[in-house]
Amino acid sequence: MLLYGLFVAAHQRGLTRATLEVSSHNHAAIALYEKVGFQQAGCRKGYYDNGDDAAILWKSGLQHPRFRHDLTDWEFRVCEQTARSGWTLTLPNFTTSSFRASSSVTSN
Repeated sequence: MLLYGLFVAAHQRGLTRATLEVSSHNHAAIALYEKVGFQQAGCRKGYYDNGDDAAILWKSGLQHPRFRHDLTDWEFRVCEQTARSGWTLTLPNFTTSSFRASSSVTSN
């Protein structure tokens, strides 16, 4: 949900790219970010206090028409999955012109 909200806000603000840094040892996080389109672009050696390197990831195309479609699809899939668990999820609505900064989760 957090990534979704950040992507919606970035798109609506006209941003074209997103970047992040994550521990190069955090394979689960890297896999998640790659799943949503981030690509590894570099490494910051010894970035963290414990000496771990940081993987630098970038995602471009935030203004591409396909990206808007992907966000709408992502919203549908997340809401559908939570509904199967008996939850109702209200995400910031990307399909309207106004972005609501809050989201809510309720149990049925």
